[in-house]
Amino acid sequence: MSQPKKIVEHGHLESDGYFWNLKKCDRAACVYNIIMGGRGIGKTFGCLHRARTMYSKFIYVRRTEVEIGAIANPKYNPFKKLNAHFDWNIQATYTAKEGMGAFYDTRIDEDGQEIEEFVGYAAAVSTFSKLRGADLSDVDIGVYDEFMKSKNAKPIKGEAEMFFDMCETINRNRELLGEKPVIWYILSNSRSLDSPLLSELKLIPVIEHMKRNNRQAYTDKSRELHIELPADLEISNDKRGTSLYKLLGDNTYTSHAIDNEFAYDSFENIKTVNMREYEPYIQVEDLYVYSHKSDIRYHICTSQAKCPYVFAGDGIPLFRKSLGLRLHRLMMAGSVTYSSFKTKSQAWGYFTGTK
Repeated sequence: MSQPKKIVEHGHLESDGYFWNLKKCDRAACVYNIIMGGRGIGKTFGCLHRARTMYSKFIYVRRTEVEIGAIANPKYNPFKKLNAHFDWNIQATYTAKEGMGAFYDTRIDEDGQEIEEFVGYAAAVSTFSKLRGADLSDVDIGVYDEFMKSKNAKPIKGEAEMFFDMCETINRNRELLGEKPVIWYILSNSRSLDSPLLSELKLIPVIEHMKRNNRQAYTDKSRELHIELPADLEISNDKRGTSLYKLLGDNTYTSHAIDNEFAYDSFENIKTVNMREYEPYIQVEDLYVYSHKSDIRYHICTSQAKCPYVFAGDGIPLFRKSLGLRLHRLMMAGSVTYSSFKTKSQAWGYFTGTK
């Protein structure tokens, strides 16, 4: 195993390539930076270090109030490791009534007096609506940590829109006044592409393409968007030799924690087909099932057509009990293809009763 690496400045490390760092983000120079990578590779550490050392005030964001409320406990303080490495003393408070937390850096000045400096805010996407009238014009960087829900966590209704409301509230009209927008670092482990934020931003096909072509970075300057899927980092390779991953071997958890694979997703059978070989068969809400004209194969997509069988709303349970049973068996057998990951995810939801 490699020797531990020393942390230097601005999230960059003594040995480039050991931990993840912000160099690709810097080169892209975009407002919105989405980073999805393995566990413990330095995403949160690097972004919070930058937020504290290179900007005036930051906002630290989590999905739920429970997650953001925990930061007030020193045990769960996201600055815990940074405090130890840099001899800082950044602690947090949180008030459920206000739905807002704050970070303070306490230090001793040259005269031996204790100084408490306010350095940043903390908020949850799920409860930020309480603060829609708040003046956060002093914020110039945001770190949205763990934006993907864990496998068993409950979804939040309107989750993506809530985050967009947050961005609008914080930004206000600063760009119209010639000021710079808030820079966002949006972070998560590679859990699943079934994310409201990725879906609303229409990024699922982009990330599918990145994975298929082994691309680790994507930039769209017209949208002020930069995406990274860090891989092949030294720390990830070294972690394979630690006790937990020796125990786990090659399993689903290792895939997203070490290999940066979207372990709970399958990209199998997502492909483009010659639609002239198929004919419309079933419409289920906004999905269309096409049957092959000369073979027992099906293709599910969103290309609209007049189908002999149409199911929607209260008719979905009837579909599952009739045509859906056979189609589900064919899906299990790999005889069904899909136009995109989103289509596949929707189809499995409809046909298995989880949608």
